[in-house]
Amino acid sequence: MARFVPAKPAHNSSEAESWLFRKLSYLSDDYVVLHSLGLIRHDHKNWSEIDFTIVGPEGVFLIEVKGGIISRENGDWYTTTKNGKKDSLGRGPFFQVGGAEAATRRFLEDRLEWLNKVTMGYWVYTPDCRLDVDDLGVNAECFFDASSSGTDANHLVGRMRSFWANRRGRTARLSAHEVQLVVNELCADIYEMPSLRRRINDVAERIHAATEEQQKILDAAVEMPRLIIKGPAGSGKSTIALIDARFHASAGSKVLLLCQGIGLRDLFRLNIEHVPNVTILSMAEIGLIEEISPTFDVLIIDEAQDVLEKIPLSRLEKSLIGGVENGIWRVFLDPFQGNVSAELDDSMERLGQVRPGVLNMNRNVRTTSQIAVASSALAFVDRITGGIDGPEVEFVYHEDYDIENEIQNCVDSLVSEEVRHEEIVIIVPDELRRRQFEMSFGVRIATTSQMKGLESVAVIFVGLAEIQNVESRKSAYISCTRATTILKVLFPRSLQSEISRAYAALARRNPTH
Repeated sequence: MARFVPAKPAHNSSEAESWLFRKLSYLSDDYVVLHSLGLIRHDHKNWSEIDFTIVGPEGVFLIEVKGGIISRENGDWYTTTKNGKKDSLGRGPFFQVGGAEAATRRFLEDRLEWLNKVTMGYWVYTPDCRLDVDDLGVNAECFFDASSSGTDANHLVGRMRSFWANRRGRTARLSAHEVQLVVNELCADIYEMPSLRRRINDVAERIHAATEEQQKILDAAVEMPRLIIKGPAGSGKSTIALIDARFHASAGSKVLLLCQGIGLRDLFRLNIEHVPNVTILSMAEIGLIEEISPTFDVLIIDEAQDVLEKIPLSRLEKSLIGGVENGIWRVFLDPFQGNVSAELDDSMERLGQVRPGVLNMNRNVRTTSQIAVASSALAFVDRITGGIDGPEVEFVYHEDYDIENEIQNCVDSLVSEEVRHEEIVIIVPDELRRRQFEMSFGVRIATTSQMKGLESVAVIFVGLAEIQNVESRKSAYISCTRATTILKVLFPRSLQSEISRAYAALARRNPTH
């Protein structure tokens, strides 16, 4: 039985079309019959429709079906229905199908050059009446009328092939593979392909809405002079720190905002450059504080788990009016980051002695739930909750000798799906690993420390040789949570079983998820 596209006649098909549809169904499964195929590449019309296009071993044939009583008067064609209604057919079925066949033939031959040797042609079928005509515009050998209603489908195709093969001298047949190639050109299946670009935009919109929700938490505590804000990567701490700095500066306070790295410092400055009274420094620039101002009204420390490990709180306290006990300060930190150190413990103990307010921003609002799960598994921490639904995290396992090709494949794949080059960053654990790459890949390459506090639409994380020690897990956690929407993680093939065990361990730690 022939395969039909679509599988059933259209709801508005005429009785004549439905009749021929049933007749053609008796062709063998070597044939594909396209019904009501739209044609937009016509020489004379913006739009045309082909009733039946037969593609099979014998060739490609177009058929125009006209029901009712067909007549021609003074060069114009008409059809008269059973109830006597007479409608104009314009220049007639032969002109219509002939023009459509010519346009279709040129279209196919432009794409499949070997078709210029294959039999192609057209036919007219008038099953409700006889046509007694054979003149310059109508060849009696290329139509069937009511007198041929008993002709089976195989004979119909055979007649079409015989006529057009003799007329055009094109006798090549189509293999099963070639039949499918022709069908694909005429009416290819279109599979559902979700747009990655659309998902990126959707995630960005929902991140914005979720961050506004987090800001409401801070707004409720804005009158509290001393605050410790805890939250995992992706909870929006840096965003809220910047908002808080802008709020206090707008009220006339001199604000000192400290952060871990130069990259985040530059981002903060870019977003607050027109706001007076705010000084933004990385922890490497701590020596500049006294040169800028002897004191500040508000102290905000972002990534405090890193800053307070390197800089004694007592040194910062000197620059804050009122000190730790009576000054206005905010400390943002990630309990999953930072090293266990006496310096950090001493600073946090000192801050806690004055009984500050404590806000827990436990929800992930800046990245997808898929990235949160992957980051939690690789870092061996409890699952980061929340997040926005997004693309699945992709793990790519490679051999050491092929790592650069795998990275380039990841970049090319993202770019092919409309991710812009500037939205992609390759993150490696350290500078030594970064210098090992000979290829540039066409996108930014950064170390884990350079990306602290920053984010990117797409992250390709590569370079870890194992995930068992604390530093490797920390690097994986920080690097993976830099991605907002897309995360691709490249690991040596030897780590595949360890990654599986890491996910299993996460499931055991979080049995309700």
